[in-house]
Amino acid sequence: LLLLLGSVFPTATVMAPHLVNLVTISLGSTPRPRPGRLLPLLLALLILLAAACREEAGGDATPEPQPTATAAGEAGAAVPPDLAATIQEIKERTAALRELEPRGATEDRLVTREQAAERLARELEEDPELRDPALEDVYQLLDFIGPEESLRDLMLRLLQSQVAGFYIPEEDALYVLQLGGDFDVLEEVTLAHEYVHALQDQHFDLDGLDRRVEGDWDADLALSALVEGDATVAEFDYLFLHAAAGALRGMEEDAARAAGELRSFPPPLVRELQFPYDAGGEFVRRWYRGGGWDAVDALYARLPQTTEQILHPEKYEAGEGPAPVTPPDLAGALGEGWRRAGEGTLGEFTLRNHLLTQLGGAEARSAAAGWGGGRWALYQGPDGARVLLAALAWDTPEEAAEFMDAYARWLAARSDGEARPAAAGARWAGNDRSMAALRAGDRTFLVVADRAPDLDRVLAAVGGA
Repeated sequence: LLLLLGSVFPTATVMAPHLVNLVTISLGSTPRPRPGRLLPLLLALLILLAAACREEAGGDATPEPQPTATAAGEAGAAVPPDLAATIQEIKERTAALRELEPRGATEDRLVTREQAAERLARELEEDPELRDPALEDVYQLLDFIGPEESLRDLMLRLLQSQVAGFYIPEEDALYVLQLGGDFDVLEEVTLAHEYVHALQDQHFDLDGLDRRVEGDWDADLALSALVEGDATVAEFDYLFLHAAAGALRGMEEDAARAAGELRSFPPPLVRELQFPYDAGGEFVRRWYRGGGWDAVDALYARLPQTTEQILHPEKYEAGEGPAPVTPPDLAGALGEGWRRAGEGTLGEFTLRNHLLTQLGGAEARSAAAGWGGGRWALYQGPDGARVLLAALAWDTPEEAAEFMDAYARWLAARSDGEARPAAAGARWAGNDRSMAALRAGDRTFLVVADRAPDLDRVLAAVGGA
């Protein structure tokens, strides 16, 4: 459920795998991790994609110059006058390209890698949701992180290794990581991406949009995909319109470093990091091609509701929202000392991300594509025992059957072939984990438990005994 980082840092710029993927996150005034955004929130540019990916940007209007503030000390180095003029030029180019007139000034702060890391650590430390142990339990039970790994520590290290810039709406401040002595093309396109977030905030109110999806992990990740996809499309245009071809070659070293560092992190976290930029960029580009920036602006008036709509834009066009799903209450079935510790939405992307821990890409995408709705519930019991129940609705009975077949293969791979058939599904009890998938009526259920007896009680309660 890495729906996290998106909300933790709604707009920041990170470097990563695809040659030079830049990512920008925007640190909201009340950053909250949401499984679905996790490392939701970050990644994107594929800077070296072929020029065929380029779209012509519209708009000739040049905004009035905005004053550029400076910051020193802990906040970052003071911006010299000559660099301030360069930054102002980048902002004017970006506003004209994105066709959004600036409605106020932003403060520009150049920070070292150490200063950026310190600021990110402070934001994470103040995030109450990320400190909630229930969130870490969900990530562990979905096999997104190892049983002994700390979600907070992983997230912090991931951000610190990849971030190249971020925007903080409550401060109207752009933070750009200065990697060398000169303000090079990497820092230029990072600033352009971050300034798009500032323009979004001024025109569409990022904090207000974030509040509209609060508590819904999947909708939160979908919002991140819109916000980051918008900035990614604009960043591509900026790159190919204003960056010299020779300058791109200087980014190869940064790209290689970023890609190498990502390989040390759990793949599910990295996939969630990339989703808002990669899938979000494709989603936004569909409307940009058809109607320019006016069509993109209209998306903010009717937000995508689910990651399914991001992955399948035709479902957004049709207005196909999530089917209501309510997991059964297991507290009584599990017995004395058990309590529900948390619950949330489980969208198509998170389900696909889970399947990818054991299945190939094509198989995981196909199995998750019939998703119609989903929620998870986490239970905590005596002696630290845990149970995670995910209830899923499907578009058709055939889609449900395809998922069950795929999940039986997932369980076989996860258990090294030890999983066995159960009533209407499959079950496996291992030394470290017990898991099952079953179908009851028009719903399918995934159950993950630390102990086999708890798994059996849940299966009996949901009709799979």
